[in-house]
This record gives sequence, structure tokens and C-alpha cells, in this order.
Amino acid sequence: LGREVALDDLKVVEGVGPKIEELCHGIGIRTWFDLSTTEVSLLRTMLADAGPRFRTHDPASWPEQARLLAEGRWQDFKALTDALAGGRAAEPSATPE
Repeated sequence: LGREVALDDLKVVEGVGPKIEELCHGIGIRTWFDLSTTEVSLLRTMLADAGPRFRTHDPASWPEQARLLAEGRWQDFKALTDALAGGRAAEPSATPE
């Protein structure tokens, strides 16, 4: 990945920072495997319950990212996260006509 990564560091997942990692730990998500098996609806509820500043985050890709990390599929993880912006699919760039 071009940097050292600690095993099960949830902050490696695009869109997860220290505060969201704390929220995940608070509901029992402590490993990449845990996150990979968590329903997106539960992650959305967790964010909504944490307050308005977290509602803008989209956890739709987090389980997939975590699955790739848990499986050691570093190149696939890198390819996926390169296509994401803040944990979401990047907006297509406008092309001149």
C-alpha cells in the first residue's frame, strides 16, 4: 500500500478516521473481518446516532474494503480505494464535448 499498515487498523479503510473508528469499536467492530461482515444499514445507523457531523459519511464501501484487507488482497484494496473519494465512489469527471 506504500505505507506501513497495522493489522486491523480500521482507519486504513477509506472514509474511516479516528472518531469513526471509535464509534465502530463502541458497537463491537474491532477488526477488518468484523467490519467486512457488518451490514451497511448498521453502519449508517451508527453514524446517524453519532450526530449530524457523521451523517455525511457513506459507509457503503467499508465492508468490501475491509474484506479485501482481511483477505490480504492489497492490490485489489488499493485499486478500489483509488476509485473512492472519502469512502464513496468518486464522481465522474466532466468531459468536454
